[in-house]
Amino acid sequence: MQNDQIGNRESRLNAVKALMSPDESRDEVLETFVHLAGDLLGISGSFISIIDDNNQYIKAARNFALKQSTRQDSLCRHVIDGEGELVITDTLLDSRFSAHPFVQGEPHIRFYAGVALANHEGSVVGTLCVTDVQPHDFNPLKLSILKSLANLVTSFLDAWSHAGFADMITHLPNRQRLIRDIQQLTLTNPGQSFRLIVIDCIDIPRAYELARTVGTAPVEKLLRQMAALISHRLDLNADEKLYAFAPGRFAVVQEVKGRFTAASVVDVLKEMNADLGENISIDLEVFTGETVFIPGDMPINEILRQAASALHEAIGENVSAMSFHESYDTRRTEDFLMMNDLATALKKDEGLYLAYQPKVCLKSGRTVGLEALIRWNHPDRGELFPSAFIPLAKKPTFYPISLNGLLRGSLHS
Repeated sequence: MQNDQIGNRESRLNAVKALMSPDESRDEVLETFVHLAGDLLGISGSFISIIDDNNQYIKAARNFALKQSTRQDSLCRHVIDGEGELVITDTLLDSRFSAHPFVQGEPHIRFYAGVALANHEGSVVGTLCVTDVQPHDFNPLKLSILKSLANLVTSFLDAWSHAGFADMITHLPNRQRLIRDIQQLTLTNPGQSFRLIVIDCIDIPRAYELARTVGTAPVEKLLRQMAALISHRLDLNADEKLYAFAPGRFAVVQEVKGRFTAASVVDVLKEMNADLGENISIDLEVFTGETVFIPGDMPINEILRQAASALHEAIGENVSAMSFHESYDTRRTEDFLMMNDLATALKKDEGLYLAYQPKVCLKSGRTVGLEALIRWNHPDRGELFPSAFIPLAKKPTFYPISLNGLLRGSLHS
């Protein structure tokens, strides 16, 4: 099979997988199209089918009880494998279908008309059909109406795919698409281990400062450049995606045995820089975080949180790559809670106090000064020395807490 054929097949199967994912609002619209087709054409039964290499799935239907069949038994496969349309006014009079199990038995198809549903990439993912247990005449005008309805269905599906699942700046699949694709892995690869890698190239405060200096348009250009650079460097396969995880952050999902780890991604992306124009070039410092997961074993938001937690740990420790570990996660949660408590203590002016230690001249025995040491009487943790919370307060990854002079180490008389 040629590479372009492989790519087309993979593109079609990816589109089919997306349509098989649960989405109540999308499926309600498909139900409306199905009812509209039956009403406009005066045919009692109507349905939308999705077809992969092995099976046909009925995605929306009216007066049509079949839910699923093999691809071989599907009448719709003749639409997809043929010229994109098929009309059988009376199946019992057509030698190709008169002995078909769906004609001789349930759902007793006597009349069938179907047209292909092709997305914006040209991949045929299914059909829009009308059917009945009685024969019908079906003139060219009715076939034209069915085709027009099919175009409306595919236009809606294209809009559904892009409006909610593409990043507006980089045009990469976005975080919601990442969530949906991980959801799909639960159906297609149950029990298999995967790796989610989150990539950070520019911190948001720096991006905001750039926007204040040069405007938002150059910053958006920078983000698009970053997306293009990372895609080019990683050289992902046709069935792999680079996701826009958050502004300035990207993500990749691979099998555990795949090409990349958090560390190897850093190696591939090292020494990247982007051009803002007007002789402004920015060196991009890459940090990565990863987590290994089995689809369905934990909530998807927890998978994303673990990868993001590993990334934040890497940034906080100034380490280029980090894998998620429960101990790091627990420590960071405890540190965060402590800094939250510290912010509350400062705001309410309670719990923090100074302990004074005299400074004595060994020669004369006189007190020559005082050293003021901060203490924190934490409501749950008890008496805390400065080493327990001052280093955390200085970290930029936590709240920018100002201790208003209480951090000064000594007072002199």
